[in-house]
Amino acid sequence: MTAAPVIPLPRPVDGAALLDELVAALDKYVITPSPAARDAIVLWIAATHAQAAWNHAPRLVINSPEKRCGKTRLLEFAGATCFAPMMTANVSTAVLYRVIEKYGDSPPTILLDEADTIFGTKIKAEQNEDLRALFNAGHSRSATTWRCVGPQQVPTEFRVYAMAALAGIGQLPDTITDRAVNVTMRRRHTGQQVHPYREKRDGEPLHELRDRLADWIGEHLDELSAADPATGLEDRAADNWAPLVAVADLAGGQWLKRATDAALKLTAEHNLSDAAESLNVQLLRDINGLLRLWPGSFFGSARLATQLRSDEDAPWAELALTPRGLAVRLKAFGIKPDHNAAKTERGYRRDDFTDATLRYVPGDDEDRTPGSGRPATVQASETTADQRKPPDTSRPPDTYKCPAKLSVRDLLAGQTINGTLGHLGHGPVTSTGLDRFAGTGSDPR
Repeated sequence: MTAAPVIPLPRPVDGAALLDELVAALDKYVITPSPAARDAIVLWIAATHAQAAWNHAPRLVINSPEKRCGKTRLLEFAGATCFAPMMTANVSTAVLYRVIEKYGDSPPTILLDEADTIFGTKIKAEQNEDLRALFNAGHSRSATTWRCVGPQQVPTEFRVYAMAALAGIGQLPDTITDRAVNVTMRRRHTGQQVHPYREKRDGEPLHELRDRLADWIGEHLDELSAADPATGLEDRAADNWAPLVAVADLAGGQWLKRATDAALKLTAEHNLSDAAESLNVQLLRDINGLLRLWPGSFFGSARLATQLRSDEDAPWAELALTPRGLAVRLKAFGIKPDHNAAKTERGYRRDDFTDATLRYVPGDDEDRTPGSGRPATVQASETTADQRKPPDTSRPPDTYKCPAKLSVRDLLAGQTINGTLGHLGHGPVTSTGLDRFAGTGSDPR
């Protein structure tokens, strides 16, 4: 009797090795600004293949200070390796609503190049407010939007959840970057060389890598859906990085540490360099720095405004900050001026700022100098007895320099996958090619 042939069992995929392959492929075509940025990009690409598993779809924002920094090349690489890419440099809100709704739980990954032409100035951003709102809402799986459709103007609900990457020169709207993994590209220097990317020549091996990545992710969708990884972050930053850290945890090896290190590093970099930081938060930060050097417990509004305007590296002189303007900005934090004990001057008490500082400028609980770190000469008001008390010298101020401030000029300038995983994503989504994605499975509607 002939023995039945032994059919070898498939070997489990080495997820860490697969991600390492993706890193090597990325390094071949793109110079990333740091190892942390490179790891974040690779993990984001992998996470697009499991978008049905996530509660939030983090955006990948790729910006640069100037052109020719590799943004478009990075988008091309993402288009060759991510889930069902929809590459575009200009798209209407109506198109995105319908594309995302059409493919239900398996919407394409939106890759938007030249986003600065849409959001780069205040006027352009206002003209494209609906598109910005769509990218914001699409971060959350539970979000939908309503539009009136057809001749009868029938109110219709549209899903907007989808992974998206946006690339552009300068800063994108802060409501988008707040929902994103942010990478700032730099122009490579003469000693850095990359291979030119040609779709006809280089696309096939990258597509093969993409398909293996999709197969590996597809085998672990349930596990990824139940994942609740510790990112070391809080609130929306934790939502942004949870999918990436979950993929890294699944891969094993050193990837979990690499992911958490990248999450902390890139989030900290973005928080420090966010050009769209609220002027009110900047004001709170500068006041907190002044209070470290200011004796007494009461600070007159006029003196405080004068001291803020004296900082050459801050925008307050250019904004002609007055006591009234100071009160308007601080009102947003629940801080209101009041009279001193002698009723001779209006101003603020030290304790007025404690709660807002803890909430909006975490980390400023250490001694700091205002603005750029230039030593401040603070003149205290002497309208009450407690203001004449000597300052507390138990903790001398250090020489910490606050992040660079925005100029007013800058501000005015504008600031399931279910069975289709292995098949979706073969080539970019185009106006003539979308239907082949729908053809891979039943219409979710």
